[in-house]
Amino acid sequence: MIVFICAQDLGFFWLGLIQDQSFITLEKIDGSPEDILKELDDFIITNKIDCNKLDGISIVSGPGSFTASRLSLMIANGLYFTKSIPIFVLENPSKLEPEVLIKENGIGKLALGYVVPAYDRPPHITAKH
Repeated sequence: MIVFICAQDLGFFWLGLIQDQSFITLEKIDGSPEDILKELDDFIITNKIDCNKLDGISIVSGPGSFTASRLSLMIANGLYFTKSIPIFVLENPSKLEPEVLIKENGIGKLALGYVVPAYDRPPHITAKH
C-alpha cells in the first residue's frame, strides 16, 4: 500500500491510499499547508495504516504553492529518513486531479534519496534589499 500526498495549493490538499496503481481511498482536505501533518496523522489512524508495512509514499513535488510543496515534502522526507519508506515523486504542472495524475503517470519515479520541490518560478524565500 502507498500513501499519496498532493499539496499544490494554500487552501486544500489531497491524501490517499493507492494499491495496484489505483486509489482505494482519496480525500480532498480543506486546510492550509500547516494542517498537513495533523491531517496525515488522522488519516493514518482512521485508515488503520501500519507505517512499518507501507510500500512507499507517492508525493507531488509541485509546482504550486511553495509553502505547500515544501511542507509536504518535508513530511515525506522525514518518513523516508526515519522509517526508510521509499518515496515516489510526481510533478503535476497541469494540476491534474489525483485520479487522472496516477492513471497517466503511475505512482511516480522512485527517488534515490530525499526529494526537493519542483518550482515553476524562482522561489521568494527572502526579501531582496
